Amino acid sequence: MLKKSIFFLLLFGSLTGAAQTKKLELFCDVSESGVNYGMFSKLLPDSLKPILINIKEYKFTDPLDMMMLLTMHDWKLVNTTQRVDNTSFRGNYSRISFLLKKEIEISEAAHTQLLQKMKTLYK
Repeated sequence: MLKKSIFFLLLFGSLTGAAQTKKLELFCDVSESGVNYGMFSKLLPDSLKPILINIKEYKFTDPLDMMMLLTMHDWKLVNTTQRVDNTSFRGNYSRISFLLKKEIEISEAAHTQLLQKMKTLYK
């Protein structure tokens, strides 16, 4: 009986502990023009803003350098896209961009707050 009680306590504790946080995937696009975090730069609470690396502090011009810095902060490469711009005055000009993501855990309260901000921002 004692073993069953301990098992249920541990199970209940792990379930309630897991329910208090939610996983959130953040995405960013890295190109010659910099890093674009999309809506997350406006929506994240101040306590989570340090996750979004301010590339301007480093004065990078090469997307590879920007990507390397982000991967050093646990951002993962998802996709690479090459775009050819044939309207450039230089003739055909190829641009490369990288899509990166980072998975974070946020509290239920922060998750709810984020959803509310999204609703008000995109109505």
